[in-house]
Amino acid sequence: MSKGAPDRGRVRFIIGRFASKHGAWARRRHRAKGAVLGHEFIEPIRWQKPSVLLLERHEYYEKLKPMVVGKQTFQTIGTLSRWYQITARITADGEPTLVWKLRKDG
Repeated sequence: MSKGAPDRGRVRFIIGRFASKHGAWARRRHRAKGAVLGHEFIEPIRWQKPSVLLLERHEYYEKLKPMVVGKQTFQTIGTLSRWYQITARITADGEPTLVWKLRKDG
């Protein structure tokens, strides 16, 4: 594994702890009005330091929107997405402290 690359076992543990602790809360807090969550995933990017892991969270939502063609109205599916950068600082007891940042460039 290259220098600075995330250790897979450790990353799975951190993401598992993160997801169980913060996943449902994040979905409720950040849900787009009237949209349904299509899928979401979290991926490790790199270790910034031995105790600081950089993650990215991707959320994709779908929302029905009316579209009028002539005299007929159809329902189209619009896709909404969000992309977060998450910095996880891992303490000696293994608990992550998380800093979320909504990315505006994605």
